[in-house]
This record gives sequence, structure tokens and C-alpha cells, in this order.
Amino acid sequence: MRMPAPGFMRCGAMRRSRRWNGRTVSGVSMIPRDAPFLLPRNARPCSNPGARSLPPSMKVGSRSRAIRDRPASRVLLNELHPEDHGKLAAFVSGDKRVTINEGDAAIAVKAHLPPPERRGFILIDPPYELDDEPRRAVQMLRDGHRRFATGAFALWYPVTGDGLARLVAKEAQALAMPKMLKAELLVREVIVDRGLAGSGLILVNPPWPLADELNMLGPALCKRLRQDDGARWSLDWLSAPD
Repeated sequence: MRMPAPGFMRCGAMRRSRRWNGRTVSGVSMIPRDAPFLLPRNARPCSNPGARSLPPSMKVGSRSRAIRDRPASRVLLNELHPEDHGKLAAFVSGDKRVTINEGDAAIAVKAHLPPPERRGFILIDPPYELDDEPRRAVQMLRDGHRRFATGAFALWYPVTGDGLARLVAKEAQALAMPKMLKAELLVREVIVDRGLAGSGLILVNPPWPLADELNMLGPALCKRLRQDDGARWSLDWLSAPD
């Protein structure tokens, strides 16, 4: 997949109030062999499903090919929670390409966009713990796009039984931005008060050929991770590409 940028910006929080107690993947036998991204075939179930560890080749400070091939790339991370901010800072310690801010993500979006490179990827993933966070999340997407219309954006949202996912998608679509794609993966039926059933992404300016690759990976992941007959995968353009 062609990457959109030498820059990456993340605005959100690591802590989740609606944790998904789903299964971990122990293999990739059901993922197509020609898929653009594969988990290691020797992957093993994680002893702590809530952990957010990364394999060595994906760590920011590693000597992986992806990092070596982009020596000019830089990453800006924003984490408001003090404890999580400290863990994040320790994780990327020593890598001068990574900057970590501790503040309101809505302010960070306005302060750091557009990037000097004029290319970049922005991930917005709030914890959705407060009633106004869906609205604030969509506002961050709007404000970021106004400042950086050519940037690639991703807004994460949880799929639960309280209608939050529908609200986020509706509010995002109302922004009438061009090239807006919605990807959603459910591993089980959505039931009120049963927590997280899946997740979704609102993607603005997705790089080519991401939509085609998601169409390949999504159904395979849904089949692999399904917990009941309510599992499903969907990919829809909220505003068609040019």
C-alpha cells in the first residue's frame, strides 16, 4: 500500500472504558495468502488480552525495514492521561523522530496542522468516556481537515449497544468531506450493556489502494474473529471518491 506521508500524528487516549474481551489470534490460516498485511505465522495467544504490546519489528525505535526506509519520518503523539503519557514516553524513549505532547487533543489538532511536510496521517481515537466525546471527535476531524485538506485522517469509534457508532458515522457524513470511507468490523451481535462488539474507522482521503485491500482483509478477519452469528464486516463510501 502506498503510504500517504512521512508524518504521523495521533490524537486520543490509550485508556478504554469499553474494553473488548475478545479472542486473540493464534494464526492466520484463514487470511488470504495474497493479503497486503499478514500477522506472523508463529503468533501465539496473548496471556493478557488487554495488553497492547507490539512485535519488535513494529516498535518505533526498532531497526525494522519500514523505519530504516523512512529516516526523515516523524511522529507526533498526544496523550492527556498522565500515567499513559509516561508509559508512552518510556516506550519511544531515545527516538528523536517522536514527539509526545500531554494536552487536549482538540487543541493539538489546531496547533500542529498542517505539518511542514504537507503530507501526513492523523489518527483520532478518543476513549469515548464522556457524553460529549462523539461530538468532540467529529469536530476534531472537521478542524483537522479544514487545516490540512490533503491529509489522510482516521477517526476510530467503538460499536456498542448505545447508538454511539451510528451517531459518529452520521455526524461525520454530515461534514460532507470528499473521499470519506467507513470501515466497520463486528465480532458478535451488538447488545445493550454488553460492552464492545466491534470497532469502526471513518477514513478521509484513504490512500490508494486501501479500499481494495480492506475488501480483501475485512471478510477474512471477520470470519477469523467471529464469536457468534452477529459478526459482520462492512465497507461503505460515505462520500464517493473522485
